[in-house]
Amino acid sequence: MKVSVLIPTLNRLSMLRESLASARRQTHRDLEILVSDDGSSDGTRDFVRQVEAIDSRVRLLSKNPHRGLFENINHLIQHCTGDAFCILADDDRLLPAFVEKLIYPLLDGQIVASFCDHWVLDSAGRRLKEVTDHNSRIYGRSDLPSGKVEDALTQAMKGSMCMGFSLYRAGTFRQQFFDLSCGGAADFDYAIRAAQLGKLIYVNERLGEYRDHEASATATRPAYMINGIIRVFSKHLFSDPRHEQMRREILGSKHRIKALYSCAIDREECLRSLGAYLRLGGHPLHPKILLAISLAMLPRRAARRVKSALRAKVLRSKNRLVQAALST
Repeated sequence: MKVSVLIPTLNRLSMLRESLASARRQTHRDLEILVSDDGSSDGTRDFVRQVEAIDSRVRLLSKNPHRGLFENINHLIQHCTGDAFCILADDDRLLPAFVEKLIYPLLDGQIVASFCDHWVLDSAGRRLKEVTDHNSRIYGRSDLPSGKVEDALTQAMKGSMCMGFSLYRAGTFRQQFFDLSCGGAADFDYAIRAAQLGKLIYVNERLGEYRDHEASATATRPAYMINGIIRVFSKHLFSDPRHEQMRREILGSKHRIKALYSCAIDREECLRSLGAYLRLGGHPLHPKILLAISLAMLPRRAARRVKSALRAKVLRSKNRLVQAALST
């Protein structure tokens, strides 16, 4: 069974070296490794050409006419020829047995995708055990048993199925492109659609490494990410009351976050998010709602100072957790 490893890249050559090397080290050898460059100016294309010359499995695609992460992933999907494909970010790494262990479930023709757990790395590529354990818990992977996922849609909405550490059956997904209207959460939308297309298998092992760093979209473009998630949970409606209730709760929580995010920037946007949150059944006395309203009532300069101080406090807490993880 041939597997396509798809790597979208942009100006992260130092990390791409590790990412591409991890793809080439897979114990499953029947691979094609496709790289799509999104206008890098750091020597990425020359580096990939050098690797291409020594490893026939590696191929640099022709220039993608549309800029953007998910545009590049769609470009890669269109050009892959494998029986299955995975999407490897240029700042992440695969462990050697990733493909071998995730491809086995796809031998069952009813399985459309398989996925696994992963490690969280710091910017230097060191594993963070406590952060990883926390990540596995909040995304519902810690207690998820290996094997067929019984309620795949619930797990997809929890975020259990990480795009970068999943293997998709090409026959099912080759015409399933990422919805660009979902912005930074197009991968979330893809997981929800995967759960509706067929059966999923979870491999309860950490077979990949996700790098948490300051240049990630989550860290640098919060509005892009929040608006994307709101779009995802607004576009889907579910016939099962349990799934529909869960969708509404998630959507409400994201509007609550957006209200707090926008309260010191755009008061009208904050009020629209507050209204959406309340229409979805949100509690008007939730602490974050009260904080958003309080900040929105302050002069903008003062509101921004308060938000900046709160953000710094959260960042210090995160840094303490990372330092504790590194010292154990």
